[in-house]
This record gives sequence, C-alpha cells and structure tokens, in this order.
Amino acid sequence: MINSTQIEKIASIGSLACEAYADDDFERLILRQIQALLDTDGGVFYNISGLPAAVTFGDNYCVDIDPEYANYYKEYYHEQDPLLNYLFKRPHKSFFSSISTLHAIEDLDEYQNSEYYKDFLRPQNIHTSIIFTLGNNNGLMGLFGFQRPFNKTPYNRDSHLLAQLLAPYLILALESRQMQRAKSQVQSNLSLTKRQMDIAKYIIMGLRNHEIAAQLGIKVKTVECHLTSIYQQTHTRNRVMLARALADILPM
Repeated sequence: MINSTQIEKIASIGSLACEAYADDDFERLILRQIQALLDTDGGVFYNISGLPAAVTFGDNYCVDIDPEYANYYKEYYHEQDPLLNYLFKRPHKSFFSSISTLHAIEDLDEYQNSEYYKDFLRPQNIHTSIIFTLGNNNGLMGLFGFQRPFNKTPYNRDSHLLAQLLAPYLILALESRQMQRAKSQVQSNLSLTKRQMDIAKYIIMGLRNHEIAAQLGIKVKTVECHLTSIYQQTHTRNRVMLARALADILPM
C-alpha cells in the first residue's frame, strides 16, 4: 500500500525535478531521490531517443553502480536484458512504461543461468530490478533502472505505482532539459552579426519585415536577406520557430 509519506516524497521529488532540471548534476540528484523512494541499492539513468524498435543510447549517470558496468550495459548487455526486451515488445500506449524482474521472468532458473545474469548482474550483487521508460510525442527520452540484491524483497506493484505517479514530473523535467540543451547548442553554433542580432531581437518582439526596416533604416529586401541567413544558422524555418529558439539567448 502507498502511504502518505511516500506521496509527500513523490511531490517533493517532482518539485525538485522541475526546479533543478538545469543543474549540471540533475540526473544523479534525481537518481538519489528515487533510490530512497523505491528503497533500492543502486540506480542508473540513460538518455535514450527514438522508438522502442530502434533505441539510441546516449549518456548515462549512476549512483552506487560501477560506471564501467553502466557502460557495458549501454554497449552490449541491454540487448540481453530480458526486462528491456519484454518492455519494448509491449505496445507503448502512454509516455510511461515499467517492468520488474518477477513480472518479466517466467523461468527463474533459466534467468539465473543466463549469460546476462552470471556475467553482468551477479558480479554486481544484483538479483532483481525495476526499469521504466519516459517519453513524449517525439519518442523516448529516458530509461531509469534500479536494483536490489538477493537478500532483498523483489519489486512489487507498489513500486510500479510509485514510479508511475512520479513519471509526469520527470517527463516535464526531461523536456525542459532537452529544450535547454537545444538552445545551448544553437547558442554555441551562433555567429550572427550585430545587424542580424538586431533583426532577430525585433522578430522576437513581433515586428514585421517592413517595421524592422523602418527601425533600422534599411531596405525590406536587406531584412529578408539577413533573415535567410539567420534561419540557416539557427536551423529554423519561420518567425515563430526563430523566436522560440532565440528568446532566452539574445540579450534584449
């Protein structure tokens, strides 16, 4: 049964996630909090993208897990993980999906004799796990995994419910983090001239081309030429996309 203390903890983690998404150590900070909520002995987060049928693994962050093993998982062992395979074979009808060892494994003896268990889990003193994925309309964004040793109770329905209640907060935080990183990438690749920066600022303010031309004392055609270059540099196609990409970057 979920108790009031756990509900309060979920709200606290959700608030922290939405406030601290820009923190350089955001992933590990959140992992620590979820680790306490789910009573785990270790946790890992992978930035992932794509769809379940074709997932791309990005950076990973872990707490109380050997980083070398986290990399082994990304590079090789995720293909042998029965939990991940089970999860990705199920239809994804929502932005959250979870699975744990006892729900995915039918033959425990076969599982414990597998290469995945003997060569990957057992050396880390891992016996059972729970994993869950988060995504949005654009695809998957993150994979969380938490582990327990042999002498601890396996994850149950309450564990899944706790993760499900936390999921909306985590999705919002990951979306904000993705947007921040996208803007940072635009900023690092940006080499606008002073004139182009002035035009971009007026675009953000909502001015039309002829209004910008009047403000700067240049021809409308000149504004249009500069805009073409700005679109190319920022990988945007119209004024709305440009305003969104540069709103938090250019000093107003």
